[in-house]
Amino acid sequence: MLKRVIYSLFLSLLSGCETTGDPTTGGLYGWSEEKAKQRQAQLNRRVVDIEAQMNAIEEENQELESDKVQLTQLIVIQSEKLNALIASHDALLGKIETYKGLERINQTKISQLKTRYPWLGLSREEVLRQFQEAASESRQQQMLNQLESELESLAQEIDMIL
Repeated sequence: MLKRVIYSLFLSLLSGCETTGDPTTGGLYGWSEEKAKQRQAQLNRRVVDIEAQMNAIEEENQELESDKVQLTQLIVIQSEKLNALIASHDALLGKIETYKGLERINQTKISQLKTRYPWLGLSREEVLRQFQEAASESRQQQMLNQLESELESLAQEIDMIL
């Protein structure tokens, strides 16, 4: 009788177990071939999905690597342009300083010329008026000669400045 109870208990346990497609669970009688095929198909679909995701990630990585190469080349080109612009900027600053120095020299010479020849600060009309006011023709001739020599001297100085 005890044997019968144990057998019935054992059979009820075996028949009460749910069947599975996983051979590691369910025991000898709880395993189902149909569920195993379904499980394999599900695992295969998962593998295909994961492979598709990996392929998509690899394609994205290749695109990113291509973009990286292009951006690196662009950075090199832009860096070269920037260095050329900086060099040009520095050269222009040097020229500006040179021209500022020349301007100071020229302003000094102009001031000296205006001190030496006060009529340079006058307008053309004022010079003509003073010339006409000269008392005599000889005075006018002297002034004219003086103006001509001053103009020649001025022209020589301007030539030296340039």
